[in-house]
Amino acid sequence: MRHLYLYPVIIWFGAGLFALPAQAQTGNRLTVAESVKMGLEHSYRLRAAGAEVEGAEAAYRQSRSGRLPAIRGQASYMRLSDNIPEVDYELPGMDTTYTLLPVELDRFYTELSVEQLLFAGGRLNKRIEAADHQAEAAGLMEKQERVEVAFQVREAYWNLYRAQGAHEVLKSAQERVYTHLRNVRNRVEEGAALQTELLNAKTRRSEVRLDQVESRSRVKVARLELNRLLGLPGDAQTVPAAPDEPGASPFGRREMKERAPAQRPDLQALSERVEAREAEIDAVQGEWFPQVSLVGRYVYARPNQYFFAEQDQFRGTWEAGVRLQWNIWSGGQRSAEASRARAQLRKAEAQLADRRSQARVEISRQYLELERAAEAIEVAASSVDAAREAFQSARREYEEGVALSEQVLDAEHAYRKAQARQAEAVADYEIARAAVLSARGQIWGSDGGN
Repeated sequence: MRHLYLYPVIIWFGAGLFALPAQAQTGNRLTVAESVKMGLEHSYRLRAAGAEVEGAEAAYRQSRSGRLPAIRGQASYMRLSDNIPEVDYELPGMDTTYTLLPVELDRFYTELSVEQLLFAGGRLNKRIEAADHQAEAAGLMEKQERVEVAFQVREAYWNLYRAQGAHEVLKSAQERVYTHLRNVRNRVEEGAALQTELLNAKTRRSEVRLDQVESRSRVKVARLELNRLLGLPGDAQTVPAAPDEPGASPFGRREMKERAPAQRPDLQALSERVEAREAEIDAVQGEWFPQVSLVGRYVYARPNQYFFAEQDQFRGTWEAGVRLQWNIWSGGQRSAEASRARAQLRKAEAQLADRRSQARVEISRQYLELERAAEAIEVAASSVDAAREAFQSARREYEEGVALSEQVLDAEHAYRKAQARQAEAVADYEIARAAVLSARGQIWGSDGGN
């Protein structure tokens, strides 16, 4: 842990070597914080997760609507065929015929009904509870998506910084190799050096130029990925800024293992889903109880079925009462549903336990990687200093005629590799810090920083 508090100074000092050449470039210079904000605003993954949250909240509201009365209305018009006989009665000894039940061929019917659930064996409340837990889980998974998107942006950002740093190192190396090539050519012309030394210097120049071509391609690929995550055009000249002064890890490894699982949105979401499965089991058990509802209906029709002798008039009637529905036997369907619900609960519990176990290992692994990356920065900084001094010494000795050209080229190569490793160490450290934040379920590093 003591090393982590020394690394801000080392990073700040070492990163300046690669930040200065980049100042001359033109483009969209973005800090990592600005990139994360842009990535979160642009992310299609977050839009999809937001839609999932809206759907889960709508399902919760839909389940709650079962507590409110259901009001339904209907209306119809029917025309009967005219060959339906009416019921007539003729008195004995008289020629007069009386129509007892006339037939109304034009039939109008309107109805307004109300139904209020009174008792459902608790299954309605449990379904509402399950939907509530599912909505909470969807919201937590959206937070987890934000954490993962933030890490993805940070990783792409520092990968571009790594590629840009390696490219800047090669630009500096090219100047040094060209300078040495001119010195060797002059010495060859003076007869103080062999033609072989000139050929070796030209070969090294070609190697540096080839490495530059490859590094330029890596910069473009890394920039394409970052631009994609930020919603920028693919050809936008995005340039990463020098890293801010990073602080040490806010928690020790043991404290992180204890606190991080409780902060991770994905683990909280799995816990909510376990509770939802438990509520679903109780809801299925409620199917064994009857359902009692209060019902009412108002009918306005011509003819009204309760007025047999007045077929050609509109009449209104109402009725109210209590209805009991009881599914006494369903061929084993309820038992199968209960078994399926219990199996889903066991699955959710196993997934939660497995994910918690993975989270503890992941947190420890990321913290160890952070320590390794921090130590690598310290070693890389000292390596750059030593390699620079070795190169400068070899160049002076060559100019004095006491060293070979090959020694200068080897020292330059070692210096170049040390600089590249330093840029890579800085990027590795920043990615490791981002991974620790992601393992803790955070974006900005504060305890409530989602």
